[in-house]
Amino acid sequence: MQHSHRAVAPGVMRALEAYLRAVGGSALGRYVDPEGEFQSLDASGWELIHQEMRADDWAVVRLFDAGAAEYRYRFEYHGRQLVDLSGAPSPVAVSEVSGWLPTEFLEEQGPARVRELALDMAGSLPFCSGHVGLSFNGGARSGRRQKRSHQAVLSLPRHRRP
Repeated sequence: MQHSHRAVAPGVMRALEAYLRAVGGSALGRYVDPEGEFQSLDASGWELIHQEMRADDWAVVRLFDAGAAEYRYRFEYHGRQLVDLSGAPSPVAVSEVSGWLPTEFLEEQGPARVRELALDMAGSLPFCSGHVGLSFNGGARSGRRQKRSHQAVLSLPRHRRP
């Protein structure tokens, strides 16, 4: 099953709202702009995110927690057209959304709350497959010391044509 950005964008916005309700509105404080640079997720930043989501053909939304030293919270969406450059249907085009949580969220809220959040996010998305599980994020650096953190990663959905 395959869905274009235009078809899933409203559901992705509902998934983002569910994520923000669960983690708190201040958990996400930066976004990646079209040039690949981090920007503050203030009112104008949110307006740009909403404009991106209203685009007809495709969208890329990458939201991160406010602190540059920690990568604890993340919400990403890659929405695509379902045709290649020639206009032919693309058998490999997918739209996907993922949300990251720190293990502290899991420890404080419990696995039932993480499951509830995953189901809440997935409830508005017509997905074909998904994954909720723990992963290890060892890529964040702060000064000379490597910071490592475990993440609960919610990856929903991966839309594909059969």
